[in-house]
Amino acid sequence: SLLRRAAEAGPVAAPLVASALRQDLIDRAGPAILALGRMRCAEVREAAAALASDPDPTVRYHAARALGEIGDDSAASLLERLGQDEHQGVRFAAAGALARLRRPRASETLAASLQAQIETEGGGVSSYNLACLAALSGRLEEALTWLERAAKEGFQDPRVLLSDPDLYELRGHPGWEDLLRRMGGDPRAD
Repeated sequence: SLLRRAAEAGPVAAPLVASALRQDLIDRAGPAILALGRMRCAEVREAAAALASDPDPTVRYHAARALGEIGDDSAASLLERLGQDEHQGVRFAAAGALARLRRPRASETLAASLQAQIETEGGGVSSYNLACLAALSGRLEEALTWLERAAKEGFQDPRVLLSDPDLYELRGHPGWEDLLRRMGGDPRAD
């Protein structure tokens, strides 16, 4: 596929994939733009910004993640707008991207509104996402607390924890291995 070849080619493929995105030649634009964002290609900033207005919330989610991965501070205002999106996943992605851009105040404002929503609605996935946001912001104790809450609320998939780069900084934390064991995971799989 075009995406697999682009990933193998690395950043030199960014202009080709960005052009394919603009021409709607790729069915799954969200994952494509996220893959390019992970390559940290500034060339795709424009395409990611355009996808941030896509009617599909999954595409907006990936656009927000990509803008955070690219690391371009000029995306902060767009990410703050995505932080007000009607879909919770998009809001979480925007908050995480702002944390990656080292915009703690904006990220914390979004986190507070998301936390208030969790308090009224509950949900393990929401608590998990707040754990990711806290970890990205360097608040490891808080991240572990949110993961504990997510586990109590039914989030019980240690494979997700082990594969999520947002939680990388937690891997050396004393409570990490204990949490994985309680979820049925193998901390050595890290």
